[in-house]
Amino acid sequence: MDTRYLAIPEKSRSGRRFNLEYRGNAPSDGVCHHVTRPVTRLLAEGHAAAAADTELLFGEEFTVHEMQDGWCFGRARGDHYLGWVEAAALAVGTSNATDQVITRGTFVYAEADLKSRPLMKLPMGARFSILDAVETRGTRYLQMSAGFLVAGHVGALADHAADFVAIAEQLSGLAYLWAGRSSFGLDCSGLVQLAMGMAGIAVLRDSDLQEATIGEPVALGNDLDGLQRGDLVFWPGHVGIMQDALRLIHANGHTMSVHSEPLHTAVERISYLYGLPRAVRRPFGLSASPIP
Repeated sequence: MDTRYLAIPEKSRSGRRFNLEYRGNAPSDGVCHHVTRPVTRLLAEGHAAAAADTELLFGEEFTVHEMQDGWCFGRARGDHYLGWVEAAALAVGTSNATDQVITRGTFVYAEADLKSRPLMKLPMGARFSILDAVETRGTRYLQMSAGFLVAGHVGALADHAADFVAIAEQLSGLAYLWAGRSSFGLDCSGLVQLAMGMAGIAVLRDSDLQEATIGEPVALGNDLDGLQRGDLVFWPGHVGIMQDALRLIHANGHTMSVHSEPLHTAVERISYLYGLPRAVRRPFGLSASPIP
């Protein structure tokens, strides 16, 4: 890697995410690429054994500043996350996406026919542009660059879900995956980012950054009362979403899934390791603090 890039040592993913300084002349604007795999990992270093920090989804854009041994160093255009992505997972240029997957997942078919060969499965939030529409035996399909998708599984990027909590609830039972942010598997802050993103709310990737930037703080009562649907409850290194005044849904390492449970049950269990919740944030309607 170019020695002008010097990472300030920090243990957290958010440290590697933001504490990167450029020594010398300002870096170039880089070259825009887009992801061509359903999901690809963004790594802390440019080799396959490196730790995963987050993921990029099909059609998401990534600005490449450097290529080395089949790996690209750069920044995710969506949430500005820095890291290394396998070059084979990227194609040069913008995706010019207009639509996205709005279900937990959908297959891309070789032809506009459910009996045809499935080429890949795309997760919720995967984005692309539509080339054509075809109807086969009463089912409408949309053609994109990689094949055909069922039209009912696709929505315009400009059309946002009305309730991000309902998106999180739609993902109930999904397997927990450290550094994951897709409907194939995700972690606690990945659930928040995906659910809010589907509602048109762009938020940062890691829980500490979400705690610092989303909405406004809510006073923590002695009994954690006064909470409402959509409030975000934060522990050190963890976040959950309130479904109502009493229940929390979160991707967690206890059930290793997206799981709904009484808030007090989660607090009692988590407190042994991480203490009591340290903050609650309430999103500003359907908007959040802008990504810096």
